[in-house]
Amino acid sequence: CLPASAYDVRELVDRLDAEDLPCDVLHLDVHWQTFGCWSDLRWDPERFPDPARLLSEIARAGMRPCLWINPYIGVASPLFAVADKAGYFLKRLDGSSYVGDLWGSYPPAVAVIDITNPEARTWWGSQLTERIREGAAVFKTDFGEAIPVDVVARSGLSGQRLHNAYCLLYNDFVTSVMRDAGTAHPVVWARSTWAGGQRHVGQWAGDPNSTWQDMAST
Repeated sequence: CLPASAYDVRELVDRLDAEDLPCDVLHLDVHWQTFGCWSDLRWDPERFPDPARLLSEIARAGMRPCLWINPYIGVASPLFAVADKAGYFLKRLDGSSYVGDLWGSYPPAVAVIDITNPEARTWWGSQLTERIREGAAVFKTDFGEAIPVDVVARSGLSGQRLHNAYCLLYNDFVTSVMRDAGTAHPVVWARSTWAGGQRHVGQWAGDPNSTWQDMAST
């Protein structure tokens, strides 16, 4: 997914300006983070060596920087062991962190942040706050719908009960972190939600193909 590096972002900003194309939000999708670490909210240092400077350049060009996130952490991330030891992930019935392939075998397996765990929320929220302080103004809150039925949350909810509600709790939480960090009008655009999701300003329809069948299902 592009933009895949700071160079790509700057090239796009320059092109939008040169062609006089209006743009309110410039979105950086998956690869602002390191492959296999999604989504530990850490910049890929090789592709994006000075993210705060880059986000400020986007803002000076009149655009709001947007970052892609999801509520999973890949086993390849250095933060995986930290969160696993602290108990920040949804659990299997035997008490171990649930780790599974929720991406269709593309990147390594992931664990799911337990959004009902107050300590996990504080830990994860602090990382979101760091990105906001760097200049992130919008978040694309991807995923959240792949909650396994055979897990249990800190709140005691089973995966079956949590499955539909999780994505709404996830979007509510990111919005609250943005508000607490001083964002006057928090904007998240989610792939998945539940009853009450209309309180968030935007949704997108996942990754459908350009076919009549996919349009109908959307």
